[in-house]
Amino acid sequence: MITICHVESGKPMLRCKRATLSPLKLDGADLVGADFSNQDLSNSVLTSCNFTGSSFLHAKLTGARIRNCIFRKCIFTEATLNKIDTADCVFDNSEFRKAQMARGRMMRAKMQHCNFWDAYCNCVDFSFSNLSFSEFRFANLTTVNFCDADLTHCDFTEADLRQAKMTHADISHANFTLSKMAGSIGTNGEPWGFTARKNTPQKKKSGWLWGRK
Repeated sequence: MITICHVESGKPMLRCKRATLSPLKLDGADLVGADFSNQDLSNSVLTSCNFTGSSFLHAKLTGARIRNCIFRKCIFTEATLNKIDTADCVFDNSEFRKAQMARGRMMRAKMQHCNFWDAYCNCVDFSFSNLSFSEFRFANLTTVNFCDADLTHCDFTEADLRQAKMTHADISHANFTLSKMAGSIGTNGEPWGFTARKNTPQKKKSGWLWGRK
């Protein structure tokens, strides 16, 4: 394992082309604007690092363990994040378009205004995270755990939320147009079991606006 502690990237942008970085251990590193595109960071351990504005385009972080790190305005487009284990991290305004995140743990994360279009998030644990204003259009969110998460103003248009769990989540002003909800658990802990239709004026019931099949 490569271990780097208290590193500052400086300028110009740190690039890691053709580097062997798996597994990598970073503690307290300042790598603002770093370029980890196409790198394999699988099973790395990242603690208290700042990656603001960095690129992880097509990178692999499978099985990485990440704690108390900052990833504001980062690019994870088409990255492989399967079985990633994060806690108490900040990902605000980051791109996860078409990322692979199966069975990952993103607990207590700050992920406001993130883009998850077409992302594969099967069985990801987003519990207690703030995902407000994020976009999940066309994303695969089957069996995802959104319990106690902030999903206010999120866009789930045509997302697959089958068997997802949203107990005690805040879904105020969220958009579920044409999303698949079969087998999912609502904010009150009860099953929904239907597909949301297009947004049309409907009678409000128990704090929800839905159209049954």
